[in-house]
Amino acid sequence: MPTSRLLQEEDPQTGEETWARVKIREIHRDRVIVARALEDLSATSIAKSVDLVGSIELSLPTTRLHPAP
Repeated sequence: MPTSRLLQEEDPQTGEETWARVKIREIHRDRVIVARALEDLSATSIAKSVDLVGSIELSLPTTRLHPAP
């Protein structure tokens, strides 16, 4: 099972840096595609599924993706 990652984003309303839990969907030589993890309300730190409709493509190398605790 793939591990969760944290994606650094900017909040569009406040402009502050936020972190979103994501899972890696695809890895390519020059980019990685991630999907937001949908959290289960009974276990806030465990991602039960991912958003299959929305995906985020990041060019590699990137500093926006970090291992989740």
